[in-house]
Amino acid sequence: MGYRKRKKMFYKSPNTNKKLEGKELKKEIRKGFESSTYKQKLECELLEPIVKAFKDSDFQSLQIIDTKKRLDTVIKFKPKGYSYKISSYFKSKLGKATALDHHINRPAYVKTDLGKALDNFYTKKDKEIEDFNKKEKDEKKHKTKISRNPNDWGNSHSEYEKEILDDYGVNRRMSKSNGVSVAPSRYNHLKTEL
Repeated sequence: MGYRKRKKMFYKSPNTNKKLEGKELKKEIRKGFESSTYKQKLECELLEPIVKAFKDSDFQSLQIIDTKKRLDTVIKFKPKGYSYKISSYFKSKLGKATALDHHINRPAYVKTDLGKALDNFYTKKDKEIEDFNKKEKDEKKHKTKISRNPNDWGNSHSEYEKEILDDYGVNRRMSKSNGVSVAPSRYNHLKTEL
């Protein structure tokens, strides 16, 4: 893949030389961060190096390069059960950003979840066309099913993409906060920003 493989995060105290990782590191990082301290500025020695890195312009440049590489990788994926790349379905910034956001948070689910959204889209559209054709007596006015090749969608592409995105964006499997998926709020935020 075009992006760096994840390595296990750890923290080594300069004072004690003790190495913290996994659940022990997570517990130590969260010390003091509770509902009673919400919106208060707190110091965390373990996070200081990360905060400093985020402010460094060289680090920021690397983040942009890594993000671009990752996006280039993601848009080449083919949704599960389909023959075309994500870039063929998602032409908009919102579509690409939604797939990238999903890949950052739950990379193993991108192909499957987008495949499911496409299944839902085609099932719905096929049913609408079948119902229309049953009602329409004049066979010359019958509609054909939507092409499974997104490159054939022509002027309807943005309409179809929006419909697929509105399903995929809120239903993709992502992390949960208090037992609730963050997918809908993250998707709505992307829609607002883009």
